[in-house]
Amino acid sequence: MADFLENHQVALYLLALVAGGAASFMQSAAVLAEPLVSPALAALLLATFLCIPLRQAATEKPPRGFVSGLLVLNFLLVPVVLALLLAVTPAPDALLFTAALVLLAPCIDYVVVFCGLAGGSSRRLLVATPLLLGAQLLAVPLWLFLLGHVGLWSATPVTPAALRAGATPAVLALAVVLVPLLLAWVLQGFQTTSHRAQEYAEAGMVPLMLAVLFLTAAAHTHSLAGEWASLAPLVPVYAVFALLTGVLAWWGSRHLLRPAAHPDRLALTFSAVTRNALIVLPLVLGLSALAQSAGTPGATLMPIAVVTQTLVELLVMTGMVALFRARKNRAPAPK
Repeated sequence: MADFLENHQVALYLLALVAGGAASFMQSAAVLAEPLVSPALAALLLATFLCIPLRQAATEKPPRGFVSGLLVLNFLLVPVVLALLLAVTPAPDALLFTAALVLLAPCIDYVVVFCGLAGGSSRRLLVATPLLLGAQLLAVPLWLFLLGHVGLWSATPVTPAALRAGATPAVLALAVVLVPLLLAWVLQGFQTTSHRAQEYAEAGMVPLMLAVLFLTAAAHTHSLAGEWASLAPLVPVYAVFALLTGVLAWWGSRHLLRPAAHPDRLALTFSAVTRNALIVLPLVLGLSALAQSAGTPGATLMPIAVVTQTLVELLVMTGMVALFRARKNRAPAPK
C-alpha cells in the first residue's frame, strides 16, 4: 500500500481535490470539514517536521545566496508582478486589497511539504522559515501602503479596530505551525522515540496530504458557487501570478545562487509561488467583518477571495510536484 501511495501520489492528490469539491456541495460535509482543516494541517506539518532532523537544522545557517534569493524573490519580484496584474484587474477595492494581502505573504507551512515532495531543499526552506515570517511582518504592510498609494485601490478596509479583531485568530493560525514544530523537536530529543516517530511520519505523509486537500476543498468550494461572477476576475490573477513567479524564480535562481544547485532552485521556486493563505485568512475574517459594518463594497467576499487563492494554488502546486518529479525521473543517471 505504501508503495502504491508513493508511486501514484500526484494523481491521488488531484482526486482528493475533486472529491472534496464535490463533497462541499453537501451541506453537512462542508460543515464537518471546516473545523478539521487546521488539525489535519497540523498533523501533516508534524509528519513533515519529524522527517527533517530539526536539532541539526537548528544549528545550520542557510547559504547567504539562498537567503538573498528568498528575500529578493518574495519581497522585490513578487510585489512587482502583483502590481502589474492588479493594475489591469476589474474588481472592487476590497477584493484587490485582499488579493494583494494574500499574494504578498510567502508561505511558511505546507510549502515545506510540497518542496520536499518535488525533491527540493525542504530542510533549508525550513531553516529559513523564521526569517521569512519576520520579513513579511515588516514588508507586507509597507508594500500594501505603497500599492494603495499608487492607486491600485482607493479605499482600504484596514483600521486599528480591524487589526485587533483579526489578531487573535491570526495567532491561533500561527500556532498550527508552531505547535507541531515544537512537538517534533521534543520527540526527536528522545532516542527511543525519534526513529519510530520518523517511520510513522514517513508512512503517513501521503495519507495526511490527501486528508488536507480533501478537507480544504470540502470546506470551501461551495462558497465559490454563488459568488463566481464577482470572484471570476481574481482566478486568472492567481493563476497567472503562480505561472509568472514560478518561471521567473526558476530562471532567476540560476543567477542568484552560486552554485545553482537543483534542489535549492526548486526551494526558491516553490517559495515564490506558494502564499501564506492559511495564516492570512483569520486576519482577513476580522477585516471583512469591520469592512461590512462600514458598508464597503465587496467586503463579504474577502474571505472567499483568500479561499479561492488557496484552491488555485493547491492545483498549481500539485502540478508542479508532478512536473518536477517527472523531470527528475527522466534525468539520466550519473555515471
